[in-house]
This record gives sequence, structure tokens and C-alpha cells, in this order.
Amino acid sequence: LHCVALRPHRKSLVSRAAGSYAKLLVRTREISKIVVSSSKKLELPVTNYATLGVVSEESRSLSGLVKAGRSRWMNIRPTV
Repeated sequence: LHCVALRPHRKSLVSRAAGSYAKLLVRTREISKIVVSSSKKLELPVTNYATLGVVSEESRSLSGLVKAGRSRWMNIRPTV
């Protein structure tokens, strides 16, 4: 799961970043228990919205740093 809402009919707040996900442990008639990637367990009503799958950004590894300033932001020193 990803993009999990904490309240029914509200916007999603959990597991929205790239690579994050949540696992469904138990689902009953009224309550579902999920585990988020930080190992925190949440009990949520079944009426909450969630999306199946994992948030991904596959093309990120293919893009370069684009400019010298970005490599400095990543703490990569210039080589001479």
C-alpha cells in the first residue's frame, strides 16, 4: 500500500515518498492494521483510502547531477 489516509474521506498522509510503502497485516469488518516502513503499526478504519503498490521514481538513477552546485549539495568535493 501507499498514499494511505489517516481519516475517512481525507487526503493521504502516510507513505507518499518515493520507495516508501505500508503492509496490510489484518483486515476485519471495521478495522485494518497496517505497518509503515518505519515499523510503526497503525489501526485505521476500513473506509480509509489507500493505493496498492509502491511509490517509485525509476528514472532517477538515469539522470545526472546537471550542474556543479548539485554535487556540492550532495557533499561531493571537486576533483582536480
